[in-house]
Amino acid sequence: MSIASVGWGACHWFLAELLSRTGHLTPGGAVVGWSIASLVTLLTAWALWRRSARELTSESEDTSQKQPLSTTDRVVIALLVVLVGAIGVVGLATPIMSWDAQHYHIPRILYWVQNGSVEHYPTANARQLFMGPWSAFVQLHVYLLAGSDRLAHLLQWLCMVGSVVLGAGVARQLGGRRAAALTAAALIATLPMGILLASTALVDYVAAFWLLVLVFLGLRTLSLDRIGWLDRLALGGALGLAVLTKGTAVPIAAPFVAVWIGARLRRSLGTTWQTVALASLVALALNTNQFRRNLAVFDHFSGPEDHRRLVLNESYDPRFLVSNLVRHTLAHIGTADPDQAGLQLAFSDSVHRLIGVVDGDPRNSLAGQTLHIEPFRRVDYLAGNPVHLLLYLACGVWLIITRSRHATVRLLLYGTCLLGAAVLFVVLFKYQHTVSRLHLPLFVLAAPWCATIVANHWPKKWALTITLFFLLTSVPWVFFAERRPLFGSQSVLRLPREDLLYKDNGTYRLPARGIAREVHRRELPVLGLLTHGSSLEYFLWHELSQYDPMPTIVNLVPPPGLAPKPDIEPKIKRPPRYVAWLRPPKEAPVSVQLHGRSYHRRRHWRWGPESLYKKNKKQQRSR
Repeated sequence: MSIASVGWGACHWFLAELLSRTGHLTPGGAVVGWSIASLVTLLTAWALWRRSARELTSESEDTSQKQPLSTTDRVVIALLVVLVGAIGVVGLATPIMSWDAQHYHIPRILYWVQNGSVEHYPTANARQLFMGPWSAFVQLHVYLLAGSDRLAHLLQWLCMVGSVVLGAGVARQLGGRRAAALTAAALIATLPMGILLASTALVDYVAAFWLLVLVFLGLRTLSLDRIGWLDRLALGGALGLAVLTKGTAVPIAAPFVAVWIGARLRRSLGTTWQTVALASLVALALNTNQFRRNLAVFDHFSGPEDHRRLVLNESYDPRFLVSNLVRHTLAHIGTADPDQAGLQLAFSDSVHRLIGVVDGDPRNSLAGQTLHIEPFRRVDYLAGNPVHLLLYLACGVWLIITRSRHATVRLLLYGTCLLGAAVLFVVLFKYQHTVSRLHLPLFVLAAPWCATIVANHWPKKWALTITLFFLLTSVPWVFFAERRPLFGSQSVLRLPREDLLYKDNGTYRLPARGIAREVHRRELPVLGLLTHGSSLEYFLWHELSQYDPMPTIVNLVPPPGLAPKPDIEPKIKRPPRYVAWLRPPKEAPVSVQLHGRSYHRRRHWRWGPESLYKKNKKQQRSR
């Protein structure tokens, strides 16, 4: 499964780039690309079936593990299927609702389809350009085939399913029995943040999946005398796809890669460096085009400097490390009531006074955000994983108390990698109120390690008890999420899809529809667009797509001082007749000068606010 997944991921990257370069980024091109990707995946899976079946059976397995599934095992698997299936239903029933997806994940796909290219384009929202594009590449193919974004949530859900299966495999590689594999699968499937993210069009679960693939392949090849070429390519592919998905994968993968290299060097120096060299080339090749695009626009392969200053710590003073460790951890420890958060806040304040650091220092806090303790929320950008965190910490304490005399070398090394990844993450990234979402890959990777300790070294019935406990307590997050509940009066199966779409951003509904109707009535082939960096232009795209034909949208350079300037100049032959301005200043100007032309405000919606401008008639006649 792991090697086939890497091949599938690489095919989608390759086809997106190829179709873009050749000018065939169309539904027809996507049909061919999807067919090729599926064929390659099936052929790879068939070729590796016999070998994978043998290698997935760990040397530590005894004959009892080869026995048929017990009734208890069947119940656990059935509960997992119901839980994961319900999450898939939620994802299919809901439109794009997450702010990040509306802000840049989906709009970039719409621009790629319109432009017939994945190259950078004019926009005031730089995140549409420099963010890792792999997830968007897959969603791009699905969009071209389906003709809409209704299936955009499917990728995250599939990555959750893959993570549940691979998590069980990693537990086996760590020496766990069948009970450890089932517990690992249950821990991953019941992560509150993971449950909520798996039905969105975000990318955190995708990054977690590729990191889990990398770790699985690393464990599988750790004890081999010789590593095959396919394994080397897959290792590099998994790392490259993780980085191409989300930049936060780099510090999480680094300790695992370093420990794997060190362990392999003790076994074979020559083979190890050959593997490292080839895997590095593959990982770099997957990211080269995106690095090239970013360098051309932002003068840095990772993106604009202001974004790096916004999210990366500006000081590596050990005191800031302590500050971030405390706040990153407390981000998962919510309360039943916001008024009961005094204990956590008092503890944080005491630590900050002790080390002489101000909570909210801009050098280690995004936009100066101070520690914010949320009640137990069932929202995809604020939920924490408190019980999972406590269980993981308990496993770490157990290793320390027992002085590791019962643990295998693999368990110790894996735990060391997890600790290193967590510390490196905290060292690099600032605290923010939604930081628990960025921790998802760490929690997914820790699940097999924790499950192996619980099933192999703790009292025999604890693994089953913990598994059933997490499965049952996950019900509120699966069926009664705050924004996308499966049951109740606000169920996603009962409310109209349009009402769900505008549930959190109702102010966009009237102006976006008004602009779309005007554009359709005038039969405009081109619509100019002025946006602020935080405008949700997705809603305008959505309303315009209800009409046929849909106009071409061109981002224009805004007037000086009124909005951020796009990083790329628009390539337009003539200024458009109409221009939509999303989120203009509070008092939108009556007239503006754009590209040497004067535009007069035709309509303005204060609650958006959005404005529609029309080019002056005299200039239209002289055109």
